[in-house]
Amino acid sequence: LVNGQRYTGQIGEVSDLADIPVENVERIEVLRVAQSLRYGSEAAGGVINILTKRAPEAETGWEARIEGGAGDDGQLRGNLNGGASAEGALLTLAVDHDQIRGYDPCDDCGAVFTFGGSAKSREANEDVYGTLGYEGLEDLDLRGSFGWRREDERFVPLEGNASDERFTRWLGGS
Repeated sequence: LVNGQRYTGQIGEVSDLADIPVENVERIEVLRVAQSLRYGSEAAGGVINILTKRAPEAETGWEARIEGGAGDDGQLRGNLNGGASAEGALLTLAVDHDQIRGYDPCDDCGAVFTFGGSAKSREANEDVYGTLGYEGLEDLDLRGSFGWRREDERFVPLEGNASDERFTRWLGGS
């Protein structure tokens, strides 16, 4: 679950939690057996509920945080995380970029390890995740979430042909 609602990022009955940037997670709840039964028979073994950061509590306000860093092998990471509220309307937004050069996973090996690529190899991920809400009505709160993820892998082996793979996914829920 994300914020108590069934996660909409499922593909083939498997949730890809990489779609939710860690910077936007406030806490994670693990509901076991009896606690999880209120979510249906598919949740009999347990439920993981990811609670994202909420917009500022004041009637009108905003906050933002920007972080970044770089390392060897062309590693670059940056994120923007923030929220705003005004007259009952709520918005949170997390934007994340992560990339590295030189090494990519070996997909055809049947094992979990990496092997060296040339300096032209690059793996990059971009994520956007946010929530919208409205609490201006006495007996009704409206909530929604949206997300976008792009994975871009370019593997250039030390010898051989380059390969490009791109994957983009949109998410939404209410």
